[in-house]
Amino acid sequence: MSKNDVYKSAERLALEKPYDQITFAEVAESAGVHWTTVRRYFGGKTQMRDWLRNKQTSGGVTHRDTRYRIIEAAGSVFSEQGYNQASLDLVAESAGMTKGAVYWHFTSKQELFLALLEQHLHTQIRMFSSNAHFMLESEHPQQSLENWLKMQLGGLSEPQGYPGLFMEFVVASREPDVRARLVRLQREFLQGVSDFIAELQNQDKLNRQADPQHAALLIDSIMKGTAVEWMIDPEKNGLDTYIETVSSFLWEYFRPDKPSL
Repeated sequence: MSKNDVYKSAERLALEKPYDQITFAEVAESAGVHWTTVRRYFGGKTQMRDWLRNKQTSGGVTHRDTRYRIIEAAGSVFSEQGYNQASLDLVAESAGMTKGAVYWHFTSKQELFLALLEQHLHTQIRMFSSNAHFMLESEHPQQSLENWLKMQLGGLSEPQGYPGLFMEFVVASREPDVRARLVRLQREFLQGVSDFIAELQNQDKLNRQADPQHAALLIDSIMKGTAVEWMIDPEKNGLDTYIETVSSFLWEYFRPDKPSL
């Protein structure tokens, strides 16, 4: 991974959120490198954010529109308050807008959360793609897979993290149209992962005998199931050991030289 690739990953993130909320860890995940590599290239957090600010203000990166500002503020509010305690008033305050401006774009808290969820899932698909390429081209792919899982699941002890918000929303949302949209988003996400797995199989980078759709569901089920377990008991011990077991299982399932399933 070259310095130019890291800078391009930072630019892509600047299309999605303000420069002062982009972290080394996010750039590292997008680029498929360790966060210390990002720090080495930029020199420090302040230097990286100054560079991103110049990109955003100079026209090198598309400016965020009002809708995105609202979604961005919603992410902070939902994370801090939880789904049930969050409100459009709080989102408007966080975004520096009137409640009417928020309602112009989103008619309800549920609709706003669905927009936030959609953005998150699209980001997950993109990052899954970049990280999978990095892992498979690594000298030690199973270890790279384990490191990626630790990055994805490392914050499970935080009660208002994304997994907790998602499950809270699923339980709270009983309206048929909302459930239908949630199902559509989940299907789009699984299809995106499935398509990428099939692409890697065609390149002989993953076991061709694994059904792509079932494999995508397996990965998603492991991630969500793990999240639920640690939501139930955040003080549960052995997360690192568990991740080692999961990475070993997944690599055995996916490795391209596996003779049969």
